Amino acid sequence: MFLKLNKLALNNFDPSDKRNIKLYKDLENDQLINIFVSNKIGEQLKESSNCKRLSIGNTYVVSDDRKLVGFIRLNDYNDNEMELHYGVNPNYRKLGYGSKILLEVSDYLFKHTDVTNVKLVIRKVNNASIKCATNAGFNIDPNETNNDIVVYKKKRK
Repeated sequence: MFLKLNKLALNNFDPSDKRNIKLYKDLENDQLINIFVSNKIGEQLKESSNCKRLSIGNTYVVSDDRKLVGFIRLNDYNDNEMELHYGVNPNYRKLGYGSKILLEVSDYLFKHTDVTNVKLVIRKVNNASIKCATNAGFNIDPNETNNDIVVYKKKRK
């Protein structure tokens, strides 16, 4: 385990782990995964495989006990704002993992870093991700929303 959050844990991608490879393959071709991430999952996971600390630009496998439930990528957006990209393993959708991932990672960032805002960019057709964002306490930002995407933000309390 790389980093224990509340109930979930973040792990480096291990290209020799068959479960990691299966998760990667399941998500790589998934049409519901955020368009900004979908074509780069493998590259991002491989780059992150040797990371020793939570860091911007890295992608992590998210686990609950021994189940690989998804991934999260941290992207620096601007001063003290972090943009997150995530995906939930198709086998664990509709079980609350999307909301848990967003809630636990954003809470960790607020408690342990200088991040004051967390941002999500979601395609408007991705109703499940919009629901996850809302359930995790994110609010729509009408100033950055357009015809194709909706932007959600969560501020440090």
